[in-house]
Amino acid sequence: MYIATIDENEAEGALQDVYQAFRPKPGFIPDHTSVFSLRPDVLVAWRAFQASIRKNMRLRRYELVTMAAAQALGCRYCLLAHGAILLENGFSIDQLRAILTDYRTAGLEPVEVAAMDFAARVARNANEIRAADVEGMRAPGHDDAQILDT
Repeated sequence: MYIATIDENEAEGALQDVYQAFRPKPGFIPDHTSVFSLRPDVLVAWRAFQASIRKNMRLRRYELVTMAAAQALGCRYCLLAHGAILLENGFSIDQLRAILTDYRTAGLEPVEVAAMDFAARVARNANEIRAADVEGMRAPGHDDAQILDT
């Protein structure tokens, strides 16, 4: 990181609580957590926002659309993190490799491919989303709430 962060050993108060909440899951403090060390309240709000979206989506769908957005943005960190979650939840390394190579031909359900297409397009440039993009989500079965979640 290019900004100063507060090390886990120096954390106090709310930040120490945040670090304790995140340590048991991956076994270490992830970069996306420590980068918020100067503003732990923002991290708590961000995580609550993510949780409110995740509760409406199956884990599989959430991770797939997040990977599509990460790939569109070229974020290796996010690809690794979300790929690891997919690997922990039933995907094989070959399936993951196929998804990263071309998710459209990776054997995913049409509704998943449409969601990944949409997520990638939104990530690249949300201002370019048109009615046809939304219809492309409705065609395989997404309702408007699912489109919003994506």
